[in-house]
Amino acid sequence: MRTLTRFEQGEGERVVLFHGAASHSGQWRALTDRLSGRFKVVAFDQYGYRRSPEWSEVRPMLMADQVAPVFEYLSQQSGPLHLVGHSHGASLAAVCASQLSGRVKSLSLYEPNTFMTLDHNDPEQARQYQGVADAFGDLDERMLSAESQARFAEDLLNFWLGEGAWSELPERMRAQLCGMMRPTAREVYAALHSPFDPSLLTSLGERVLLMFDPQTPPLARRVSERYQSLLSNAKVTRFDGCGHLAPILHAERVNLVIEAHLRSSF
Repeated sequence: MRTLTRFEQGEGERVVLFHGAASHSGQWRALTDRLSGRFKVVAFDQYGYRRSPEWSEVRPMLMADQVAPVFEYLSQQSGPLHLVGHSHGASLAAVCASQLSGRVKSLSLYEPNTFMTLDHNDPEQARQYQGVADAFGDLDERMLSAESQARFAEDLLNFWLGEGAWSELPERMRAQLCGMMRPTAREVYAALHSPFDPSLLTSLGERVLLMFDPQTPPLARRVSERYQSLLSNAKVTRFDGCGHLAPILHAERVNLVIEAHLRSSF
């Protein structure tokens, strides 16, 4: 197991931030600045992002592999925890919370993508899951060339933001995203193949904040609905029309809600 890079800022109870796929810890800079006057904020860069090492095992990476270095770090710390995550980072935060529930004072999740939490005995949910898995295709083949990686980036962005979203991006941002596709492909695999049961979070009750846009892609909406049905005491906040990237594109709105949730835990 290799160490992930991280940045830390502030003093107080520890807030651990998990970024989404095709991103890095810098996506949380505004939230870090907002919270660090009262909390010690820790934001990790996952495998392959920024200065963190690449995933180097021959076998595919799963979410358990991604959270292992975080657990290693937290095992050396004491005190209560607040966990915050967006998209795939929300999935990682949920996994951490399920195993550290005795220390977790709050958990804030924006549209986790734990697709294995869907009811695969439900024909419609099973069909939607398989449709996305087929659309993303063979992830190893997607990484064979710069052209195939660019097509993967386009497919991924259009999935989350709607058809045509890729064509509206400035060329500079397209190039940045294409450069992140190798670690992103590993996270897509992890999202599609890592089992997770949200009912493991039931004991947290109102300490869980679920955030989502009702107009998010159908499969992602199904996951959020699954969390809601299993965590009936969780707080729920809708961000209508803000999209899956709301923690990045509408950071001020989302950060206000997260901060209020953290403060309510005292």
